Amino acid sequence: MVKSCIENASIQNSSPRSKNIISVEAILNPASSFVMIQAEGTELKISDITIYGVDSKEIKLKMKKESDHLIKIDTRSLINGIYFVNISNSNINKVIKLRIIN
Repeated sequence: MVKSCIENASIQNSSPRSKNIISVEAILNPASSFVMIQAEGTELKISDITIYGVDSKEIKLKMKKESDHLIKIDTRSLINGIYFVNISNSNINKVIKLRIIN
């Protein structure tokens, strides 16, 4: 069963050329099979996203770029627990807590 909630963050773009507000969301969190990372106001790349366990070790998961602003992360290989999704590029530096419930 997938419970749906969204964790949001608004980040002021630090670039002096742009005054955009960047919004980051984790959609379908808690997750059981996948989670969507969405960023409005900036383009996301798979290389912008790193996932860590509570022990701070990096976890490699399959990711698919759905659009310029949306990346799908396959979480089926994760056991129940808390993980951290770090989204970082020139416009964003945000960590989202991800809960896995199978």
